[in-house]
Amino acid sequence: MRLFYAITLPEPVKDALAGFSACLRDLSDKGRFTDRDNFHLTLAFLGEVPPDRLEQAYDAMRSVSCGSFPLSFSDFGRFHRGTREIWWVGVDASDALNHMQAQLAAAVRLAGFALADQPYRPHLTLGRDILPKPGADPRPLAGDLPSLSMRVGTISLMESARINGRLAYTPIRTHRLNG
Repeated sequence: MRLFYAITLPEPVKDALAGFSACLRDLSDKGRFTDRDNFHLTLAFLGEVPPDRLEQAYDAMRSVSCGSFPLSFSDFGRFHRGTREIWWVGVDASDALNHMQAQLAAAVRLAGFALADQPYRPHLTLGRDILPKPGADPRPLAGDLPSLSMRVGTISLMESARINGRLAYTPIRTHRLNG
């Protein structure tokens, strides 16, 4: 099973991201754009996990103890990961998010899972390997990004799998935050 931890997004946030992503798609010759139902905020990526370790992964998530908190999104940009270009929407600075993610990462490592050794940079991925049309500059789209916010009350252990040829991210366990 290919697993990761994430904050799932409410429908209005997914709708807004899908509309913004469609504008980006119109300006692009190619790219792999995130499906509306797959929008999420990754907290930690586990990778391939044997089914007999699923409960350990869930227990690590359940050990997170923090209250619910507000989260908002703004900014739009891209970064390179190797030869790949990833377009994203940024997450506004949040001490609560950073504290919760650090707590989760520590619990996951304590449970014996390996995590990438890089700083946590929260973002919502709009697409990968995007190639804008000649002469098109998607950067002005940033002004069209709607104000997005939500309240984080749960975190989820997610499975990434191909279903009928499409990538699908499915919550398999959810943990409610205190408060």
